[in-house]
Amino acid sequence: MVRRWPIQKASSVNAIYDHAYYWPHFSAIPAQANGDIMIFTISKLTGHAGSRFGWALVKDKDVYLNMLKYMQLVEMGVSRDTQLRALQLLKVVLEGDGREIFHLAYEKMRDHWEKNSQIVSLSKRFTNQDIPPQYCNFFEKVRGPSPGDTQVSFLHM
Repeated sequence: MVRRWPIQKASSVNAIYDHAYYWPHFSAIPAQANGDIMIFTISKLTGHAGSRFGWALVKDKDVYLNMLKYMQLVEMGVSRDTQLRALQLLKVVLEGDGREIFHLAYEKMRDHWEKNSQIVSLSKRFTNQDIPPQYCNFFEKVRGPSPGDTQVSFLHM
């Protein structure tokens, strides 16, 4: 059973958006990300999950200062090797016009999705999720699905 809690509407309530997969090679980007608190990670951007490097964009300065204070109290810091690895990865991402990695990764993810969908479609017991094409502001065109994971459903016979 999934519990759903209403989001309170108040000036002191901020929504946190997990944008780990909000990259154009995983999903169409229909609009600019514009949340109160947006969390990103390099692990999904470049495929380097072991690096454990992420960042947050925070609109409210007071929330940012509270987050910073919390991190200073409980976090032991990011190791130098992780920082250097993240820096090198981001430099590669930004090479050229900074878009090449997304085009290459989208092609790979789309091909993976199409192969996976073909295999699942041969089954009489399983079905794959239906993800319609969607306009992507990053690619400036309608593009097909290329999710980072697959949701397969079991068909009861």
